[in-house]
Amino acid sequence: MLGSLPLVIGGLVVLMIPHVSGAGWQIALLVIGTGLTGSIYVVCAPMISEYTPVSQRGTIIATFGAIYTLAGILAPLVMGSMVQRAATPLEGYHRRLHHQRGAFDRCGRCRAALAVADTEKERLARAAGNAMVQKAA
Repeated sequence: MLGSLPLVIGGLVVLMIPHVSGAGWQIALLVIGTGLTGSIYVVCAPMISEYTPVSQRGTIIATFGAIYTLAGILAPLVMGSMVQRAATPLEGYHRRLHHQRGAFDRCGRCRAALAVADTEKERLARAAGNAMVQKAA
């Protein structure tokens, strides 16, 4: 859950950029919002290691690295095309920020909803076991 919180908060900060006046505030929000979302990369490999069987760990982590590298190549191309196709460069940049915020928010929410740590699984299993015992009694 904590790994997804910076994504959601960073997405919300990025969403505010078009609504503040002044280049200084916009730059500050951009730095804060995208800086928060960068923290997820640090926790990705440990999360992958926690949920992946040992025999498949190397393959999955290498695939993650390849996807991350490919995204680093494609992101400037997508950003450039969005800015060039917009009526003004500022409008294209704001549109890109809106899409980026949506991606951050969706990824953070999916991670929070789908990733259940082993300790949480154990707690849920104990709760389910206690409920079964209470029903039987």
